[in-house]
Amino acid sequence: MSDQVQKQLVQALERILNKKTIHLKKGASLTAANVIRETGRSPDKIKLARYPSIQATIAEEKAKIAKQRKIANEKSSRTRRTLESRFDDAKKERDKLASIVAAQNEYVLDLLDEIQRLNGSVVNIKK
Repeated sequence: MSDQVQKQLVQALERILNKKTIHLKKGASLTAANVIRETGRSPDKIKLARYPSIQATIAEEKAKIAKQRKIANEKSSRTRRTLESRFDDAKKERDKLASIVAAQNEYVLDLLDEIQRLNGSVVNIKK
């Protein structure tokens, strides 16, 4: 019976890892109790300590999942920082261009004043 239980535990573990559970909700977390529940048995009825290879496999898979989550979180935080810095750079560029436009507008007004002054002196010369 021990071999049969071990086979059921291995199959249950594989179903949880492949997200094709039968007795649990889809996407159930990987825990020793859930592996036992996936066999269709109660966690109180099976002592997982009798199956050290399965315990080791569960621990290894949990470590892999944790590492994948950590990598995914690092990538998303790098992306978020990159977007924030891009946004700050865009603001700085906008402000720089706005100051250039303001300076050019002031220059145009100065030129218009100069044109009016010169037109006034040309009119005075003709008289």
